[in-house]
Amino acid sequence: MRRALSTMWPAALRGRRSKGLFSSPYLKAFRPLAARLLQARRWRVVERGWIERASLTSRLERLTRGIACQQHQLRQILLLEYWLRNRESYSSPIRHSVKP
Repeated sequence: MRRALSTMWPAALRGRRSKGLFSSPYLKAFRPLAARLLQARRWRVVERGWIERASLTSRLERLTRGIACQQHQLRQILLLEYWLRNRESYSSPIRHSVKP
């Protein structure tokens, strides 16, 4: 309803963060992450066969431009991709010495 009536409200009210939608600043925070992933062109979620490369590329490009791209689902994909990357960077073989 807020978006549908936004043209009827004064600019000062439309720009208020306290009454704004949560998705817009949240989405704004994801745009730089999406841009970094586009540059990398190597995605764990694609390598595992969970997501098609062409679909992810297209949606990341749309997200960086602010175009509709099934944002809720894409946010989940971004979170999963970065979680997998962080998991790989912190995982190292742990060697325990076993005493007889």
